[in-house]
Amino acid sequence: MIPTLVILAAGLGSRYGSLKQIDKLGPNGETILDYSINYAIQAGVKKIVFVIRKNIESQLQEVFFDKYSKLVELDYVFQELDSLPQGILPNPERSKPWGTGHAILMVQDKVKEPFIVIGCDDFYGREAFIKSFEFLKTLSATDVKGCLIGYYLKNTLSEYGFVSRGICQIDEQQNLIHLGDKLKIKEVNGQIISFEDETKPLIFASDTIASMSFYGFTPQFLNDLEQEFLLFIKEYSNDLKKEFYITNAMSNLIQKGKLQIRVYNSSAKWFGITNPEDKTFVMQSLSELNEVF
Repeated sequence: MIPTLVILAAGLGSRYGSLKQIDKLGPNGETILDYSINYAIQAGVKKIVFVIRKNIESQLQEVFFDKYSKLVELDYVFQELDSLPQGILPNPERSKPWGTGHAILMVQDKVKEPFIVIGCDDFYGREAFIKSFEFLKTLSATDVKGCLIGYYLKNTLSEYGFVSRGICQIDEQQNLIHLGDKLKIKEVNGQIISFEDETKPLIFASDTIASMSFYGFTPQFLNDLEQEFLLFIKEYSNDLKKEFYITNAMSNLIQKGKLQIRVYNSSAKWFGITNPEDKTFVMQSLSELNEVF
């Protein structure tokens, strides 16, 4: 089966301050997503599904659909606060999206084949798309296997502020044991430190494997993810801030024996837009790639 690419592009980038999904940062006016889309197409992807909010629908069509509709099948779905199981209503005062796990669930009616999931504002490198595509195309719709592209933590930091990263625990067979989010990570005096708990800072080795939200799943995963979300939303539907993170859902399913994730390490240097100051560095990095699509 030929894997599909799913792009999570519903976030508005509150720290960055604009619609970074469509910010033109490349030397010829490319967005970061242009690089991901082209790498995916070159790897063999024939279909792309965007997860967006309704308020960026027109920009998405203008920036991407006119450019790629003749090269690949394009579609999109909305992630909205009221996209919940029947009979469940969110707190009317809530404005925060339900998180990455909820966003991925939005493609359940559109994707019936193995699929790659990426964020909208990260540069992952060509290798990630090749490795994930080659692995996923060997799987069937009912397989409970998936993959994750891991990056060395030292290659995923921003010079201009804190970042949040999914820290991977991996067994000897390169299968994921646990994926846990760590917040407020920064390099200080040559040490990589998480200041999530400022009373007990955590120091990480530079070669710690971090997730940059590049995953590969099968449709069976969507069924299991839906069950995890039902458990979550029954408890937190009235909460104003709680989010259904894909990292937590994956770890829960791994512990239950319902999911096996193979971790493929990449030596590529990540770059992306987290803080406004990152923009200059990203523009320079994209220029140095000298890629022409």
